[in-house]
Amino acid sequence: MRVFKSFAFWNQLFSLLMIVTAGILGWQLYTLDVLPGNIQIPVLTCLGLVCLIVILVKFEFSLSPKIMVGAFAVSVILTAVFGTGSYYLYRTSGTLSAITAVKKTSNNKVSLIVPVDSSIETPEDIAGKRVGVLKNIDKGGTEQALTQLEKRTDAQYELVELDSVPQEVLSLYTGEVDAIVLNEAYRTNVMELEGYEDFSDRTRVLFQASFKTDATNEALAVSDVTTRPYNILISGNDTYGDVGELSRSDVNMIVTINPVTSTVLLTSIPRDSYVPVDCGDAYACAQGQLDKITHTGINGITSTKQTLEQLLDIDINYTFRVNFSSVTNIVDSLGGIDIEVPEGQAVETFYADSTLEGVTEGRNHLDGERALAFARERYAYIDGDNQRVRNQQMVLKAIFDKATSPE
Repeated sequence: MRVFKSFAFWNQLFSLLMIVTAGILGWQLYTLDVLPGNIQIPVLTCLGLVCLIVILVKFEFSLSPKIMVGAFAVSVILTAVFGTGSYYLYRTSGTLSAITAVKKTSNNKVSLIVPVDSSIETPEDIAGKRVGVLKNIDKGGTEQALTQLEKRTDAQYELVELDSVPQEVLSLYTGEVDAIVLNEAYRTNVMELEGYEDFSDRTRVLFQASFKTDATNEALAVSDVTTRPYNILISGNDTYGDVGELSRSDVNMIVTINPVTSTVLLTSIPRDSYVPVDCGDAYACAQGQLDKITHTGINGITSTKQTLEQLLDIDINYTFRVNFSSVTNIVDSLGGIDIEVPEGQAVETFYADSTLEGVTEGRNHLDGERALAFARERYAYIDGDNQRVRNQQMVLKAIFDKATSPE
């Protein structure tokens, strides 16, 4: 009698657990919307029917020990299956929430820069000096910096308007101006110019203004992603740390997904493509000016998106913004990725980080840092930036393969 009561207790407990775990699993399937619309209701209905059938069998055959033991075993197995499924869907939901979190603002830093050997030591020393500012570029950033500088000091100075970033830096070098106002997003651009590679060593920041701008980028949502094709822009900034920092958009990849044919097309636009720029919602940009596509990232993700829409004559439905840290974090979170390096594409050491082991022909397992270095490599290849684009696509495919694996 004691054994029977114990069995009855566990039988009822696992019946309850089966119903609870099935309910949790069904709710997560529904809220995550991971199933196509035409099979979502049938799947959820089947979950309920399976539980109902097991309960009815237990009730109808309560006097048959063999059937009861079998039904009990089924309820234990289903509880384990539903519980495991719920756990992994919960982790998936957390991952998706973390990596698709939308930042409402972008961070901006604009500096007042002087030569490293300048006698100007404090913002107050700027009194009576000539300060170079850009005439048509980053007007908003310049205004913000000067406004914050005025709050710091009441020193009076003369503004000298200049037409371009190279002219501004040259004026600082030649002494035509004593200081310049420059958005930090342009620093890398300056250091890529011939003769200006040591810009950071030859100058120092006297004062820096920090402010935020709106970064609203509404999705052009597709009504049913299981039946209608759509485009995703992956925009990669050349920075570490906060993805909200405005910087160049060095990677611009359009992912076109056709759910009907189950195909994905990756289209990469070279970073140095010279195109008419759409400013988007940037207030410090010359609409329609010709510039490199990478520089649109300084205006914000909306500028990059709308410039590419005009260039390719397409609609971009969704955007995904990443930077160096994003890549390393995603790859490491997945436990590394595996890539297949074609013959002739081996790299002994990476230009981006010579301390890292390169890649060999054939299969390579990469952690986050090596995956990033591989995606950035171009100097080791005759095909240069074109091969770098292929590497980036290989890394994206490997991330997708790992993320969708049973692991």
